[in-house]
Amino acid sequence: MAILKEIKTAIMAQKQGDKRLIIAIAGPPAGGKSTLAEALHPQITDSIVVPMDGFHLDNSILDEMDARARKGAPHTFDGEGFVHLIKEIAVDGGVVNVPEFDRSIDAVVEGDSKVLPEHRIVLVEGNYLLLK
Repeated sequence: MAILKEIKTAIMAQKQGDKRLIIAIAGPPAGGKSTLAEALHPQITDSIVVPMDGFHLDNSILDEMDARARKGAPHTFDGEGFVHLIKEIAVDGGVVNVPEFDRSIDAVVEGDSKVLPEHRIVLVEGNYLLLK
């Protein structure tokens, strides 16, 4: 696909030495964020996909907040935890554990994925990446 090549070229032009490059892919639910990230990932050999979904609050917390019916809304995510993870990825050249959301059990699985030292480009995708 020509558009993937153009996006890859634009991303690669932003690389600066060995510093990790974080690319945000934001958009509405079902807008193609995950699809784009998963299509780009194999095109960029030193990349990894980090979804924001790993920061859904646990159902027990949502129940305490009376917010399970709104799961997926901005206030049902651990935004501070997500920001902390992104900062850690940006400054740490080592291994960083990344939680992921397992839809089959409707829960976050801690450390299910890892950003490794060889991952120099991090494709972060999520609905709310542009929120403060």
